[in-house]
Amino acid sequence: MMVIDQKEFESFEELTRAVPNEAAAIAHFTSIRWQNGECCPYCGHDKLYHFGDRKNHKCARCKQRFSIKVGTIFEDSKLPLRTWVLAVWFVTSNRKRVASTQLAKDLGVTQKTAWFIMHRLCHAARTRSFNRPLIQPPIHRREDYARGDVHVNALKLTYPELIA
Repeated sequence: MMVIDQKEFESFEELTRAVPNEAAAIAHFTSIRWQNGECCPYCGHDKLYHFGDRKNHKCARCKQRFSIKVGTIFEDSKLPLRTWVLAVWFVTSNRKRVASTQLAKDLGVTQKTAWFIMHRLCHAARTRSFNRPLIQPPIHRREDYARGDVHVNALKLTYPELIA
C-alpha cells in the first residue's frame, strides 16, 4: 500500500506523480482515515472484513458494507478519489475562486459535475473538522513563565475542536 507524504504540492506535475492512479488515492485516504486503527463508521467496531478490491469493507458486528468514502464529503459520489484529490488541489492552489467551467476543463468532467464538486468543497470549508488547526498550540515550559517570556493572556487562544 503506497502512502502519499503529507505535504504541500507546489505543482500539478508533483501531485500527479504522487497520486498516479486510483489505488494510490485510496491508499492515501485510508491511511488518513484510519491512522489510529481501522473501525466501522456505523458502529465503531474494530474488526472489519476487506474485500478483494480493497475499496469495500464489511463490519464484523453490524454487517454493514461500506467504502472509505462513507462519512466524508466524497460519500454518494461516483467520482474516483483521484479526481477529488485533483479538484481539491485546483481549488486550493488558486488565489481567486475557480469557476466551475474552468474546473470542468481542468478535470475533464462536465460543468455540472464540476459544480457539484465546488458545492461539496465549499460546504466542507464551512465545517469545523475541515478547518482544524494544522499545528498544535505552542507548548511552553515553566521556565518560560518564570522569566516572563510568555504572557498568560497569550495562552487563552481558542482552537477549534478536532472532530474525527
